[in-house]
Amino acid sequence: MPKWTLLLLLATACTACEPDSDPPLDDSDEPHETDTPGPSEECEQIEVGPSSGILSLAVELTDIPTVVRVSWQTAAPSAGRVEYGDSEVYDRATPELAAATSQSVLVRGLRQQHDLHLRVVTAADDHEICTSDQQISTGSLEPTLPWIALSEHDPAQAAGGFTIAPLITGATDLVVILDDEGEYVWAYPVSANYRARLAQGGDSLLVNVGATGPDDQAKILRIGFDGSRMSETLVQGGHTDFVQVGPTTFGSIAWIVCADGQEPVDLGMAIVEVEEEGAERLIWSDFDVIPPSATCELVSGREWPGSAMEDTSSALNGLSYDPEADAYYATARSWNGVLMVDRPTGQTAWVVTSDHRVEQRIEPPMDLLAAPHSVERVGDTFLVLNEGWPGGPVYANVLELAVDATAGTAEEAWSWSPDELESIDMLGNAQRLWNGGTLAVWATAGRMDEAGPAGDTVWRVDAAMGTRIGFAERVQDLY
Repeated sequence: MPKWTLLLLLATACTACEPDSDPPLDDSDEPHETDTPGPSEECEQIEVGPSSGILSLAVELTDIPTVVRVSWQTAAPSAGRVEYGDSEVYDRATPELAAATSQSVLVRGLRQQHDLHLRVVTAADDHEICTSDQQISTGSLEPTLPWIALSEHDPAQAAGGFTIAPLITGATDLVVILDDEGEYVWAYPVSANYRARLAQGGDSLLVNVGATGPDDQAKILRIGFDGSRMSETLVQGGHTDFVQVGPTTFGSIAWIVCADGQEPVDLGMAIVEVEEEGAERLIWSDFDVIPPSATCELVSGREWPGSAMEDTSSALNGLSYDPEADAYYATARSWNGVLMVDRPTGQTAWVVTSDHRVEQRIEPPMDLLAAPHSVERVGDTFLVLNEGWPGGPVYANVLELAVDATAGTAEEAWSWSPDELESIDMLGNAQRLWNGGTLAVWATAGRMDEAGPAGDTVWRVDAAMGTRIGFAERVQDLY
């Protein structure tokens, strides 16, 4: 029996155990999962078969060879889960699946070439039943994975969890997931990707492939943990960043042209919303803040004769969404600013910038902002990653910005800087973690740092020279 698959009774053998460079579209969904329970202390071990509560069981690798699919059938609708670990201790468990007779779950977060022990636990009358111990070994991921090394780690202070990150190598670009020790647990090739996120519900990953200009189309890909391409959403002129607003709704930065008839007048940037089925609407554009140089109308999809990367007035580069305020926050590199947009009305709530072209602005202290590239709300303040200026006077840092729109003030509430890093010149983001620490992604430097709640560096990974890291995200688990 091959080592990579274990089949019992009615199970079917795996027919595709190597990643496909262009996986087919797959709109199937995993069964509903509830909260993750701890491993059970006691269960009645049974033999799988027609006369038992569990009729069949299949354990196999997916097209992503560090992800294990476990499928089983029961005689009556039953809730169930998979408990797993490095031995028969089973110190981890998947979320509980709602009652059904046919169940399937993907076990993820596993390292390459790893020996796994698992069992299925399901409800039966007034107690739980479980299978005997099943064993399977994970395979190797994409062989061109760039070198990554964990150089700092304080497990007592670090938040732990998994880091989802695009790696831009100039050869094979990838979306990867690293565990808390910087080891690869998932990888998928996607060219020209800038942002990767865990989808709401935890059943898939969302990745954007940026457009080259306003007449090009970006893509937001929904990728299953098994490597299936579940959906592809087009965004006209979509740029570096996007955010999931609802189950099938995405907000995105996009280029947009203001034209007088057939004549392009100005190139701007917008916040647009797209639905997974294709509908798109404009929320806001930087022409709302700085009017175009001549009378013109906004036109989506129009070609721009110059450089799309250099000719916009705002150069929006980072985007986040706050469901509590129902508002978008964005960074604008050309304005050296941060802004808030009310989502229902599309009105500019405030802009923190020293750019005198922005008439209605909140003036920050000198050198507070230095090429900001990401922003997210954290309580009453806003976490910003500054790319910094080459040679100073402000180097790359993470800034917590306190904004009082009523008083018209913006000031530093907290900041943190890494060692021996002056500036980065593209991408990068910061994220406040659940333990009070802060993840900082120094994109073109090929480094990710975690500052602990006290400000010490408690986790650091460095990538191979020439590897850029896109907008990354830390999550507590992958379910």
